[in-house]
Parts: sequence; structure tokens; C-alpha cells
Amino acid sequence: NHIDGTGVKNRTRICTNPRPSCFGKSCNGTTLENGNCNEKCCKTIHGGFTEWSQWSECECNHIDGTGVKNRTRICTNPRPSCFGKSCNGTTLENGNCNEKCCKTIHGGFTEWSQWSECECNHIDGTG
Repeated sequence: NHIDGTGVKNRTRICTNPRPSCFGKSCNGTTLENGNCNEKCCKTIHGGFTEWSQWSECECNHIDGTGVKNRTRICTNPRPSCFGKSCNGTTLENGNCNEKCCKTIHGGFTEWSQWSECECNHIDGTG
């Protein structure tokens, strides 16, 4: 019985050792004996999930400024045994962490401004 982890066993005997004959009496007593064998039986235990792990570090995609994190859980709370069902559900959960990521933006120059007024060097005549 896998519900409570109990078991039964039985044994039989027949009156043939020797068989009664020539006005001999038949055997006196039961022909069936029952016993338990709980030590050989197991209780069905269905699996259960552990708590979710801590979130992983954020993995950033700097091309678009998004981020992904994940966490896991496993089916060992308790571990299924003795014909028990395994856990039903996901063992990996993903989440976003966009607030921790930035989009890479490379610097760029503006257009050139207008030329300034010419400042002349009157000593050597350049400018």
C-alpha cells in the first residue's frame, strides 16, 4: 500500500506431509497465515519545488539597453519517491532588469561652426 507505506504477506500449507490415511486424522489448524512486511514497502511521496533561488546578476545588452536576469528552483522539497509524481511546472524563470542597463551611444561631432573673425598678427603679418 503506497499510500501509507504498509505491506502484507501470506503463506499457506497443506496437509500432505504425510497425507492422512488409514483412519488417520486430518491436520488441525489453519492453512493460511498472514504477516506484515512494512520494511519492504515505501510510502508514495510526490515531489515538491524548493523556493526560488536569488535572481542572477543582470546581463545587459548594450546594443538596445535591455537586461535579463533569471532564477531557478528544483524538485527536491521533497524529492519524489516510491512511484510519486515529479513536480509540475517550470524550473527557470526569466525577468527583465532594463533599469540596470544602458544603451551604448558613441560620441559624435556637431557640424562645424562659422569661422571666427580673423585675428591678425601685425608683427609677422600672418593671420
